[in-house]
Amino acid sequence: MTTVDLGVPGLGRSARQLQVITRFKVTAADMAELEQLRHLRVTLLFTYSGITDPRIEPIAKSNITVTSIRTAAAHKQRTGVVLYWRPIVPGWNAAPETMAHVLDIGRGVDGIVFTGYYHKADNAAYLQKLGVKGPFGPDDFHRRKAMSQELDALVVNAWKASGIATQGPLMPAKSRACSRGYQPIACLVGSEVVLAP
Repeated sequence: MTTVDLGVPGLGRSARQLQVITRFKVTAADMAELEQLRHLRVTLLFTYSGITDPRIEPIAKSNITVTSIRTAAAHKQRTGVVLYWRPIVPGWNAAPETMAHVLDIGRGVDGIVFTGYYHKADNAAYLQKLGVKGPFGPDDFHRRKAMSQELDALVVNAWKASGIATQGPLMPAKSRACSRGYQPIACLVGSEVVLAP
């Protein structure tokens, strides 16, 4: 991770919060740098899906993201750490054992935010070229990330059964409620990341 000097006094209130969505390497030294920032509150949102098919998830064979989540969770004090579980897709990573695996990785984070899959024509064509069976019908395209109520309920039930306790909640990314009442916690609302003050 490359760090820049962001700990500059005098930043306006709106500039004090920084959310970084990543799936790459974060070390203990990186966390020490982030913890030193006094005029900026950083929340790391680690994208992780649990998908093991490298045609769908090119970094599936690597443990970089999992190691980074665990490293960040172990070294955080001021820095927020959120597992951004995306996408959750029937047939790809919605099996109970996969959900249990992803939730286990989320132990020690401040919150877990989850969302479905944005099925578009270009995504479907790309997956078809790779020989991957799409999660939806050939013409069942979406205007936003889709997640059925049944799949949402499976995620929530898997979380409850896991017994893990995060400092913040398990929240669907579509919910504005995750931006209030928990500190620190971040969530995606549309394309905007919202962090509780």
